[in-house]
Amino acid sequence: MVGLTSGPQEFFICIGLAAVLMISAGSFGFVIASMCEDFQTASAILGSCITPLNILGGFYINALGLKSWCGWIRYLSFSYYGYQSLIVNEWRNIDNITQNSDMVSNSYTSGIGVIESYGFKVDALMWCPFALMALCGLYATFAYIGLRIKVGDVIQSVSLSWLNIHVMTKPQKSIYNLYKTNQAPKEVLRNVSGEAKAGQLLVGDVIQSVSLSWLNIHVMTKPQKSIYNLYKTNQAPKEVLRNVSGEAKAGQLLVIMGASGAGKTTLLNVLTARDMSKVSVKGVILLNGQVVKASKIASISSYIQQQDMFQPLITVREHLIFQFNLTKCMNTRIGGKFTFKGISGGEKKRLAFASE
Repeated sequence: MVGLTSGPQEFFICIGLAAVLMISAGSFGFVIASMCEDFQTASAILGSCITPLNILGGFYINALGLKSWCGWIRYLSFSYYGYQSLIVNEWRNIDNITQNSDMVSNSYTSGIGVIESYGFKVDALMWCPFALMALCGLYATFAYIGLRIKVGDVIQSVSLSWLNIHVMTKPQKSIYNLYKTNQAPKEVLRNVSGEAKAGQLLVGDVIQSVSLSWLNIHVMTKPQKSIYNLYKTNQAPKEVLRNVSGEAKAGQLLVIMGASGAGKTTLLNVLTARDMSKVSVKGVILLNGQVVKASKIASISSYIQQQDMFQPLITVREHLIFQFNLTKCMNTRIGGKFTFKGISGGEKKRLAFASE
């Protein structure tokens, strides 16, 4: 349908190469994911890595025109082996290309000439698929090493507790980070302690009982800088948590309750060592009665964070208009099952969400 070689051999080779390419691309993604803590960071790094691999793999720059100082990168690219194999698969058996008067004098007369014009080798099908599979193994090895480094050794006996956690916000710079502001750091947590014993932790194939406690957790916000983070502001630090202590026992449900802005998310961030750049923390966190590093806690703990998918540059009104799409029925009576037909069921559901 698109002018490709119609032979069954070429067709199945193309399908096989596409499958191997898909596995190779997934393996490369695993490597990036194993080195990152969140999806956003992994996506940014993956995009930055895929672009040069595709450019140097033959899609945009001919392999014959690559300089020696950057040409070696194509040998690490799954795009290079896959693209070369597909080109050879399509053109290797074409012995004659009919020319007409509209074609330039140096047009290719056979498929071999087309292959060589890309800087590819005619015998690529003999070794490129094996190179792709070897590259998959290399990617998988790096991904395994990255995961082992991130997770660390298997913890035989785990206990999470913290003593006198004190959190202060760090001063933010302004005016494109050229000078500091006069804003003082904010206290988010002060002398917060606790211990966690709740639940069990699965590390590898070993299930361990976990106890988490915290003592005197004290959190202060750090002073934020203004004018594009170049100088400090005079804003004093804010105290978010003061002398918070607690314990999460094994097999029990622990519920943290409080009003909006009371510091519930901040306490969870402190206990799991996440989003600590803007606060100053004091206190002790214990895991099974032992003090552990924040990096270790972050590697073995997690919780579902609040990440609302909002566009930061639009107003609330604009968000509701675009999201719920209720402007066309804004003057229509709602109606009901036993009264009269009003807005549709989907519009009622969106209206209910907007009301909540």
